[in-house]
Amino acid sequence: MSGARSANLVICVIDAGRADHVGCYGYPRPTTPSIDQLAKESVVFRDHFATFPSTKPSTASLFTGLYPGTHRIVERRTLDDTTFTLAKGLKAAGFRTAFFSSNAAASPEVGIGGDFEQVFVSPSARGRAKKERIGLPEDDLWRTPEGLTEVFGEWLSGARGSRFFAYCHFLPPHTPYQAPDELKALFAGDSPPTVQQRGFEFPEAAPPYGGHKPFGPRQWAALYDANMRWADGGVGEVVRLLRERDLLDNTLLIVTSDHGEAFGEHGYIYHSHAVYDEFLHVPLLIRFPGPQRLVGDVAALTQTVDLLPTVLDLYRASDPGEKVQGNSVLPLLDGRKSKLRDYVFATCAEPWPSYLVRDSAWSLILWRGGKLRALYDLRGDPAQIQNVIDGHPETAARMVDAFQEFARTQGHQLAGFLSPRAVGSVAKPPQSNLSEKTRRELRALGYVE
Repeated sequence: MSGARSANLVICVIDAGRADHVGCYGYPRPTTPSIDQLAKESVVFRDHFATFPSTKPSTASLFTGLYPGTHRIVERRTLDDTTFTLAKGLKAAGFRTAFFSSNAAASPEVGIGGDFEQVFVSPSARGRAKKERIGLPEDDLWRTPEGLTEVFGEWLSGARGSRFFAYCHFLPPHTPYQAPDELKALFAGDSPPTVQQRGFEFPEAAPPYGGHKPFGPRQWAALYDANMRWADGGVGEVVRLLRERDLLDNTLLIVTSDHGEAFGEHGYIYHSHAVYDEFLHVPLLIRFPGPQRLVGDVAALTQTVDLLPTVLDLYRASDPGEKVQGNSVLPLLDGRKSKLRDYVFATCAEPWPSYLVRDSAWSLILWRGGKLRALYDLRGDPAQIQNVIDGHPETAARMVDAFQEFARTQGHQLAGFLSPRAVGSVAKPPQSNLSEKTRRELRALGYVE
């Protein structure tokens, strides 16, 4: 891994890409041929989880190494200018930084990416960028993988001679599922793997849409998979552009997602609303540079917060020390550790705040201040269908204790969960002022009412 210390860094995020619809994670449909090929040259993290099932808070965790309970970047709140981020750390280490995003929910106007030197985003989402700002054309091109990679390729042509960090955020497979017709045709006549649409574990914690399903399971899976294939093409084009410019073998390439997507498996649809695996289990591939790169699978639990400390560890760049809540994955790769953590933790904010406490065998979900609880035995019930909390009180108690310990490490009281006095409170972070056009874009993507 020492050869990676002088390499460039590219992070590709496919928005709303759930791991179980990626080929190298076992999905049988041809949704991700480019990512699957990349997996043969990469380290694949099998149990990787987002911290929040929505773009803005999850991306904030990626850039800060902090859980949402500390960075608090939800709804209209934005990162404080003093917050340490990956872009700031790498810029201080001499990297040229550039941010490319097709999703207005990951843009400087909502507080994400404004600390990069160059920002390429929707024309309506440039407000907080502090240096050179170059937007994509004034049409929907910026929302397509082709539009994003075209501008990335143009930028890459001028990036020679300096080490760079480029972040590429693809909108698909996020709604509105607008993949080209030829990609939709790839999956339209195929029988999708079973998508079981069920009811809510606790109907009183259901969101206001009342469980309305906009598509049947067959049509929904076909549309989603076509859009996953569309995003995969964008990742493949990033790889091609790097290889064409003789940069691939001197670039650390990370491919991941910000959150998943629900098809009604537990009553919930789309994302943002709950913390089951369909919302949070996402892919993570790291392709190291050089001919003797590491390749293989990692089964240890990892989370979005681990990317910042991993990158800083690899590049030996400055970091804010104890303020980072993630862990570098490098000890997993060189044999120093067999695991990074005992549990992953995640949260969502609506319709009722809920939290996930999960290890490799059990998943505990808490709603309404912990008054509603569900425990799932993942060894025999990986789909999290049968709530067995009444039969395993000791396991549930152990996981509640783990959550209490986690809560004490967060920057503010976790919505009064379990023990209001467990942690203190901090001042509210600043809020973003959205333009009306950005508000319309976010509304079309389902992020605001």
